[in-house]
Amino acid sequence: MGYVSFEQKRQKAKQVALWTMCGILFVAAIVLAIVLAIKTGSFDKIGSGSKNKNDVLKPGATATAAPTAEPTPVPYDWVNEEENTIATRFNAPEGYTRIECEEGSFAEYLRNYQLKPYGEKACWWSGGNLIESETTSAEGVFVQQDKLTKNQQCADTCIMLYAEYLWDNERYDEIIFDFASGFRCDYLTWVSGKRVEVNGNKVKWVDGGTKDDYSYDNFFTYLKWVYVYASTDSLVTQFKSRDYNDLQIGDIIVATARELSAAAQLVSPELADTIKYGHAMIVVDIAVNEAGEKVFMLAEGNTPATECAVVENPNPKMSVWFKMGEDGKFQKGASGIRWKQEWFYTFTEMNKP
Repeated sequence: MGYVSFEQKRQKAKQVALWTMCGILFVAAIVLAIVLAIKTGSFDKIGSGSKNKNDVLKPGATATAAPTAEPTPVPYDWVNEEENTIATRFNAPEGYTRIECEEGSFAEYLRNYQLKPYGEKACWWSGGNLIESETTSAEGVFVQQDKLTKNQQCADTCIMLYAEYLWDNERYDEIIFDFASGFRCDYLTWVSGKRVEVNGNKVKWVDGGTKDDYSYDNFFTYLKWVYVYASTDSLVTQFKSRDYNDLQIGDIIVATARELSAAAQLVSPELADTIKYGHAMIVVDIAVNEAGEKVFMLAEGNTPATECAVVENPNPKMSVWFKMGEDGKFQKGASGIRWKQEWFYTFTEMNKP
C-alpha cells in the first residue's frame, strides 16, 4: 500500500460525513412526507384510486366486501301463449301441482277443452250478431261446439259444458236439467219424441218430435229449451251442495240474485242495488301444494249471453287462479264482492224433483 498523507485522510473523512448527512436528511424527508400524507387523508389514495378518506381502515377494523345489487326477480311464467287448452296454456302457481284426473272424466274433458288463440276475445250476443267483448278476459276463451245463442247465459254455460261432455260420451240418461218452475227436463224423454209445452208456470210433455233422434242438432235444440227455462235458482234447487274440502274439477259455484245482493251489501248499498241476477261459474282446474292448500280456476258465461271464458283474478299475482281465504270467502272481481265456499255444488248428485 502507498503512503497516505494526513491531508488525504482528512478529505476522505469529510466525504464520509457528507454522505452520511445526506442519507439522514433523505430518510427524514420520507418520514415527514408519510406523516403529512396521513394527516391530510391522502395516504390511502396511493395506488388505490379512492377519493374517500373514510375508506382508510381504523385500528381494529376489518375489511368488508362492497355490497352487490340484488338480482331483479324473474316474473313467474303463468301463461304459455302458444298453447290452446286449460292444461297446457296455464301453469299452476309456484309450489302447486295439478290434481290428477281420471281418463275420460269430466275433469279431463275440461282441462283439454279447446281454447281460442291467446288474446282472441270472447263474443257476446247482440240482436243476432256476435260482438267482441271488451270486458271479458281474453286469457282463455272456449271454442264452443255450438254457436252462441241469446239465452246461453251464466247458468246455461255451466249446463252446456256438462251436457256436451255427457252427450259426447253417450251417457244420455244422465242429461237431466230442471226448469226454474221445477219441471225436470231429461234428454231421453226428448229423444223419445216428446216435446215441452209451457203454459205460464205449468209445463208438461207432449207428442210432437222425431223419435230416436240422437243427432247433435236435436241435442242442441233440447239444450236451447233448457237455456230458456233453467237459471241459477234451478241449479241450486236441483243439485246438491259440495263441501269445499271435497271440491272437484267440474263442480259449479252458484249465487242466486238474493245471495249475491246480500254479499254486495257488505261492500256498499249502492252496489247491492245494481244486482239484478244471480251468477254461476264452473271449476275448470285445481292444484294443491305440499301443505294441502288448494287453488282453483273458474270459467263463466255472462248476461248478455257471452262465450265461456276463463276468469282472471283481480290480483295479478294469482293470474287465473283463486284461493279461498281463511274466512271461507274469495274475491272474484274488482267490485269487492266476496264469494262463499258454501256456494259450491256438484253436477253428479241431484236432489229429488
